[in-house]
This record gives sequence, structure tokens and C-alpha cells, in this order.
Amino acid sequence: MAAKMFRNSEVENHFTKLIWVSVPNPTAKNILLVVLRRLDSEAVPRKDIPFELREQVRSLLKKEKFLLVLDNVPGMSKEDYTELRMAIEKSAKGSKVLMTSTNPELVYFVKDESHINLKLLTHKESWDLLRWRLFPGGALCPALLSWNSMDN
Repeated sequence: MAAKMFRNSEVENHFTKLIWVSVPNPTAKNILLVVLRRLDSEAVPRKDIPFELREQVRSLLKKEKFLLVLDNVPGMSKEDYTELRMAIEKSAKGSKVLMTSTNPELVYFVKDESHINLKLLTHKESWDLLRWRLFPGGALCPALLSWNSMDN
């Protein structure tokens, strides 16, 4: 859902910069390094100090109306989340950050009204979604791949 929204032409036209970040070890430093490289591919971190990196990213972000997607974040410490927030706060008006995760504990770091808790799909719902993606427009799904045949 996040990827589909990210590639939407209206979203692309609304923001001056789209940044997609997938970091397996999501520390503030790692995320900020990726964001810095996406904002300026030739940028060199001034120092390996989180404060310096944060300020460098902040100075680039305040010039942009951006959408930052932090995809599939497995977990993050409250300190790293706070460091990241400090880098992106006071950016251009209308900038947004979207974080996706299967870790329910991350919601404790964000405002209560700004998170959406989606339930996991059942096996049947997952199968229906896969079938819908494989056979769009109502094309017939082979009987061998029907949900009923999965029980056998």
C-alpha cells in the first residue's frame, strides 16, 4: 500500500522530493546517512557525529517539501526516533514521514492520532489478494489454484 501511494502521480506532483528508505538496522545515523545520499548523491557526511549528520540532513530537508517513507522498520530505540525527529522537524511545510513496520511497539514513539494499526490478513484473505494480483480484471483462476484446493 505504501509503495503504491509512493508511486502515485498525484503524490509525485505534490512533493518536491520523494525518499524511500529501507534500512535493516534502523538507527538514526543509518537512516540519516541514506537520506543524505538520496538528497544529494555527492554529499559527504561532514563528520561521523550524529549531531553533525542531523544538522546536515536538516539543512537539505528544509529546502524541500518531501515525503520520507521508512519502510519495514523492524524496531528503533526511542533515542534514535527522537534524533530522527529532530532532523526532520521544522522542514518545509507540508512535508510528511510514513513509517511502516510489523513491530507494534513503534507506535509508542508516535502521536496516538498519527498511526494506523492494520490487522494481519488471514490465510484466505492473503490468498484472495494474491489471486486478485495474479489474475486481474476477474480472469479465471485455475481450479488447481483455488482456495478450496489448498485444503487438500
